[in-house]
Formats: sequence, C-alpha cells, structure tokens
Amino acid sequence: MLISISGAQGQGKTTVLNALAERGYNVIPKKSSRSILIDWNMSLHDINKNHQLTLEFQEEIIARQKEKDSEILDSAIINFTERSYADIFSYALNILGAFNEYDDWMNDYYQRCKEQQQTYDCIIYLSGRSMYKPENDGVRSVNTQFAKMMDIVIRHYVDDFDNGNVLHVDTPEHNARISMILERLKHI
Repeated sequence: MLISISGAQGQGKTTVLNALAERGYNVIPKKSSRSILIDWNMSLHDINKNHQLTLEFQEEIIARQKEKDSEILDSAIINFTERSYADIFSYALNILGAFNEYDDWMNDYYQRCKEQQQTYDCIIYLSGRSMYKPENDGVRSVNTQFAKMMDIVIRHYVDDFDNGNVLHVDTPEHNARISMILERLKHI
C-alpha cells in the first residue's frame, strides 16, 4: 500500500512523515530533485535557465518517482512517500506552462502524471499552515507568495487527478493532523 503526502513547500510534509515514522510506519525517503541536482552537479537555477534542460530535469523527476514507487506498489504494509504526481506536474507547469512551444509536452506530461497518480492508495494533502519563509536549500523557493500560489495549484491538481481517495488536512495543528491521518488509515 502506498500513500502520498502532498502539499506546497512549508506545509509540514517532512514533519508529518517523521511523526509517522516514529509511530512505526514505513516512510520511503524521496528527495528526487535534490538527488538529480547532486548527480548532475548543477543548481536548480542553472537548470531552469535552459528550457531543454528543464524538460530533461522534469522527465528525470517523474522517472525516479515511478522507479521508487514501483519498488513498493504491491507491498502489504503501509508505505508513506513525500510528494505526488500532482505536485510534480504543478511545479513543471509553473516553470514551463507559459511557453507555448511546450504545450504538447505539457499536455503529455499532464496525462502521464495523472495516470501515475492512480498508483497511490491515498493522497493526503496538507495545507492550512501559515506560510513561512523556508530556509534556502537551493530547491525550494523562499518566497511566501510563491508558496501560497503553489498551494492553490497543487491542491487543484490533487483534486483533478483524484484517485478516489484524497484526504485534505487543512488544520495547522500537528497532533490534529496526525490524528486525522491515523483515522483515515482505519478506512483504507
């Protein structure tokens, strides 16, 4: 069983995953963007300056996500992972969506991400936290307005890609979030 924790930056995905791991749940580490940047020895800024490289980067993200997911899709235990294909698509759309020459690619990427989203048994979408200025790690934007925009966009695509089992967790309070997630697990 595979459950994705989804949401914009600063919404507490890592905090929730750590709390679930502390309760004995299997958490699949995924830092695809960061690992690609390390493997390619490049910064995200350098990649996003070159649209062709941005396309290659997005393709590598989805390939790595699919590879990691495929390793545990048939697992009998509950596995949690960070980010969904709605998240991946939303960030690609933000970077390349305004350029008409990428329309065909974006439409194809949308379909592939929507299809892959169906592999999750549940999507847990986190929102409701005050947007704070995250530490600049070279991947996340530190702009709170960007984070608010991405929250709206990712939420839209989580609902658009709906696999029939989405839990919106809109409370900022950590223990209430964990309680909501644990309650949902009883019904999956």
